[in-house]
Amino acid sequence: MTTLSPTLQRLQGETVKAYKIRLCENKDTYQINWNQIADLINQETGDNFGESKYRKWYVNYKEGYEDAMIKGTSNLSSAIEDQTYTLHKERIKNQTIGVHINRIAREDARKEMLIEEFTRAVKENSLQPPEFHSLPYSTGDKGAVLGFGDVHFGKIFESVNNKYDEEEVRLRLADLFVQTVNKINQEQLTHLHIVNGADNVDGIGLRISQLMSLQFGLMDQVIRYQRLMVEWLNRLSTHVKITYHHVPSSNHTEIRPLGTKAGQFPKEDVERLIATYIHDMLANNQRIEVPQYKDDYARFEICGYRFYAKHGHQIKNVKTALKDLSMLHREFIDYLILSHFHHAEEITVGEGETNDCEVIILPSVMGSDKFSDKLLTGAKAAGKMLIFEEGKGKVTSHTLKLN
Repeated sequence: MTTLSPTLQRLQGETVKAYKIRLCENKDTYQINWNQIADLINQETGDNFGESKYRKWYVNYKEGYEDAMIKGTSNLSSAIEDQTYTLHKERIKNQTIGVHINRIAREDARKEMLIEEFTRAVKENSLQPPEFHSLPYSTGDKGAVLGFGDVHFGKIFESVNNKYDEEEVRLRLADLFVQTVNKINQEQLTHLHIVNGADNVDGIGLRISQLMSLQFGLMDQVIRYQRLMVEWLNRLSTHVKITYHHVPSSNHTEIRPLGTKAGQFPKEDVERLIATYIHDMLANNQRIEVPQYKDDYARFEICGYRFYAKHGHQIKNVKTALKDLSMLHREFIDYLILSHFHHAEEITVGEGETNDCEVIILPSVMGSDKFSDKLLTGAKAAGKMLIFEEGKGKVTSHTLKLN
């Protein structure tokens, strides 16, 4: 048996993923080809894949990594803008007499900055579609759903098993991008339904204690997040046709004016603002469709099966929710997709003609936090990829771990 060079062996403590990346990145330096890389990885994992699997995996990984680096560059620009704003505030302080006038000047400067940000966003409504990859031939007998939710963009914390801030959100979405492209290629998908289960920003805090864990104010959260999602969807459309379903109502994003309670103004929700922005910015991309929903749920069909998607904060009994909503809306629902609970679960609650009727609870992008640590209810950050077939319903479920 030939003894491997130490550089080609998996190092002590090195994960399989890190080993794969090191071999692929240093292919020329190590003077090995893709067939040899496949043999090395297969020997380590016990798999029997050909060189094309690892070559394509690395291309998709590198593409997602480069996207993350580009986003990191945009963070640098944001830091420069923040520094400019800080200098502006200092000039205001030096030129103004009295504490009261200082406070007014700072508030005015902040308001002007937010107005300028929104004005610029409207003027940038000419986002150009990317260069598309060709799609495989499809018979139309297979459909797919990518589900994620509870991003809570704008929240910053460090818990027992999780650390979260804006940069981590960007890294996790880059990871979700790479894993999604891999599944698209494996399943030979031409059309992907994406369900965003809401609570995309952390809002202004449901409790006073939550205000201490916010990285940005509400308006900054919305501006930064909706731009990030437009970039992400635009990039993903190079690989697949997309129908993007944005749940328009959730508990953290509901605006509660004048001390009102939850649910009193259900349509005063910034999820609607985010969904509308995404719809308008991607209007010129022929590979992306963004339905706009007026109620608090999204409704669509795949392979002849009817789907409803809600956030889940108003659901009192998960196991009866599908039947209750079917009766309320006077139509048979095959699959109910929920977010809000921050963990993944698929519950069979009935039987259709050719499928099991299920409540599908999506995991969260945020993952566990200090609050879930106290309740001992934490779960890993993840997305969910579900495959459906005509006459069979859901046939495959993939959990896409993000931390």
